[in-house]
Amino acid sequence: MKRRTGLAAALVAAGAIAIGSTLGPVGAAAEGVSKAKERLAADLELLTAGQMEDSPIVPKHDRKRTAKCLAQALVVDIPEEDAARLSDIFEGRVSKSDPVLQKKWLTIDAKTAPARNAQVLAQVDKMCPDLGPYVKQMM
Repeated sequence: MKRRTGLAAALVAAGAIAIGSTLGPVGAAAEGVSKAKERLAADLELLTAGQMEDSPIVPKHDRKRTAKCLAQALVVDIPEEDAARLSDIFEGRVSKSDPVLQKKWLTIDAKTAPARNAQVLAQVDKMCPDLGPYVKQMM
């Protein structure tokens, strides 16, 4: 299915974009670090929701929940430091992207990253099993 590669490719492509101004060194305050996964999940939720806008796979009434579930499932296994870096890239807080880091965590298609794909799908099944069939078809 074209949609499977589309969403996975969009996540990788979006992760490769680093737009914005350079910010001074980001403080590693405990509060900022603990919010890194929340920030990244919110960034990915917006991206995923946009990708699902016209999806024939996910019914309109489930799109928002599916985007949120997939975003949270993507973030669960990412270390806080990596989540903070990825979120800073998405939000344009840093001027330099990190293609290796982005590929490691955001490549989720079964052919390119089968282990990461299985990891994310397992999280989807734990967090929102009713949405799993949609996510599996998209990936």
